[in-house]
Amino acid sequence: MYHKLSGVPGRRNYSDQYSIDTSAFREHVSLLQDEGYVIEDIATFTKRIIESRSIPERYVLLTFDDGHKSGLDAAEILSVFRTKATFFLTKSYCEQLPDYLSPEEIRSLRTEGFSIGTHGVTHCGLPFLSYKEIRRELAESKHWLEEILGEEVTMISVPGGYIDDRTLALCFEHGYQIVGNSEEQMNSRSNISLPLVINRVAVRRHFSLNTIWSIVTGGTFFYFWRRVRAKSLWLPKRVLHTYKKTELVCRPKSMGEDGPHGGSTR
Repeated sequence: MYHKLSGVPGRRNYSDQYSIDTSAFREHVSLLQDEGYVIEDIATFTKRIIESRSIPERYVLLTFDDGHKSGLDAAEILSVFRTKATFFLTKSYCEQLPDYLSPEEIRSLRTEGFSIGTHGVTHCGLPFLSYKEIRRELAESKHWLEEILGEEVTMISVPGGYIDDRTLALCFEHGYQIVGNSEEQMNSRSNISLPLVINRVAVRRHFSLNTIWSIVTGGTFFYFWRRVRAKSLWLPKRVLHTYKKTELVCRPKSMGEDGPHGGSTR
C-alpha cells in the first residue's frame, strides 16, 4: 500500500515517511516484474474470485490511499510496466485540498483501466465514531464516487487501517465486497470468497528493495518486528484517538494543503 510519490517534476517534494521517491517506486515495480510477480489491482483480483480463477503463485496487489495527485504519476509508471493498481480516495481531501485528485482526474484514472475505491469522507478512524457517523462515512463516500464514475463502487480502504467487528459488518452491509486494512501480515490463499478483508503493508520512505522483497515473500524477520511494533503502538494510538476524538484526521482544512501526512518541502 502506497500513499503518494515525491520527486515528480512540476509537483511538490515531500519528506514524510509515506512519500516514496518516484525512482524508488519504479524500482519496486521493476523488481517484482523481474522476479516473475503478477501485479494486479483489486478489481481484477475480485474478478478472479467471482470466476473461480486461480491466484498465481507470485502475486501482488498494488493500492494507493488518500487520492494525492501523484497517483497520476504512479499510473503513468504502472502503464509502462503494463500493470494496474487500485486507488482509494478520501472525499474531503479531493474536494478541499489542491494537491488531491479532481473529478476529471478520477475519471481519467478509471478510463485508463485503474480501479477506484473509497477511503471515507473525512479520513476519520471509523471505530472511534458513532454508529450513525460510520454509516454516513460509508454511504456518502460511496455515493460521491459512484456519481463521479457512473458505476458501482464495491471497495473500501478503512482510514488509518482502523477496523473492528462493528465497522466491518457495516462495510459489508453497505455493499462493499473488499475491505482493505493496514494489518501487516500475509494474506491467506485458502477459502478465498467475497466479501473479503485484505491485509496490506504501508510502504515507508526508508524501505529498501530488500525490505520490499521481504514484504512480498513473507519475510519472517520483517513481519515479526512489524507485529511487535504494532502491539507496542496499539495502546498509545488508542489513547491519542480517544483524547483528540479524531480531530487531527477528520479535518483536512486544519492540516493545510499537504493533507494527512504533510512533509512538503516545496
